[in-house]
This record gives sequence, structure tokens and C-alpha cells, in this order.
Amino acid sequence: GQTMRLTLEPGMEVNRGRIEFREPYLLDRDVGMGLGAFVFQRDRQEYDEQRIGFYNSYDKRWRTGLLKDWAAEVAFRVEQVKIDGTDWLTADQIKDDQGSHLLTSIKGTLVRDKTDSQWLPSEGNKIKAAWEQFGALGGDYTFSRVTGEFDQFWTVHRDVFDRKHIVQVGANIGQIF
Repeated sequence: GQTMRLTLEPGMEVNRGRIEFREPYLLDRDVGMGLGAFVFQRDRQEYDEQRIGFYNSYDKRWRTGLLKDWAAEVAFRVEQVKIDGTDWLTADQIKDDQGSHLLTSIKGTLVRDKTDSQWLPSEGNKIKAAWEQFGALGGDYTFSRVTGEFDQFWTVHRDVFDRKHIVQVGANIGQIF
């Protein structure tokens, strides 16, 4: 079914807020749509960073056939980033980027999910690969980010109440070009 999430994380150095909505069966098809907005503020010793943004995503899951257990997603993001409060210890690259900047991106993701549950997996594995192109919709910067993730889950013990002891091993890798 549809999900909506509201996250608020106030703090002394980091503040975050996010609201997300997901429709898994857009127009009664096996196509999902996600909408989200976020704010982020971090007060570092050498500078302060503030971000506010919006994203929209569409995904297609295959449940049968040759592509069973695979999903593909395309996402669009617009983000305003503000850097201020620099001091003499701040790196020159950050001082050069002081002010407000616009980031946009298009992201493509492929996922193969062979786990037994999306919410609390206890067996199986999940592989995810993504390419995000910043500046594709305009903005102040152009660069690419490639990421990969792998997670494996095993149930190592079940007690008499069928509660599971689960071991998960995962790895993430990424590169910015």
C-alpha cells in the first residue's frame, strides 16, 4: 500500500527533516511513484552547510518472467545548497563555493532483490547499482556519481517463539567523476 513518512531529527550540530510519499501501484499498474522534500543543516567547525530539496521518482518492478526480482528506477532531484560561516581554517575549495548554489540530478538505479522480505529480510541477498548525473537539468555543477551496494542475509538461529537471529553482511562502493 501507500506509505508516507515524516522524519524530524533536531540536534545541536545537525538538523534534518524529510517528508516522503510513495504510491507502489500508480494508476493500478506495477509502477511506483515517490515524492519527497527535505531540509538539512550542519554547523561544522570551519563552515555551515544548509540544504533544501525536492525529488520525484518512478520505478518498475518485475515479479515474473526473465526479469523476475529486478526493479528499475529513475529519479529527479532539485536541491539548493548554501555554504556560509567560513573561517580562516576552511579549505580554499569550500571558500570558493561559499554562497548559494543549485544542484539538479537524474538518477538511474537497477536492483535485484532476492530477499524474503522488504521490511525485515532474514534470508537472501540484494544487489543495487546506480548512476546519478548532476547538472543534467541545469544548475551550478556538473559531475557524475556511481554507486553499488550488496547485502546478504542469513538466519542463524530460531528460538521456540520463532524469533530469528539474523546475520547481515553488506558492502557499499562509490565514485564521483
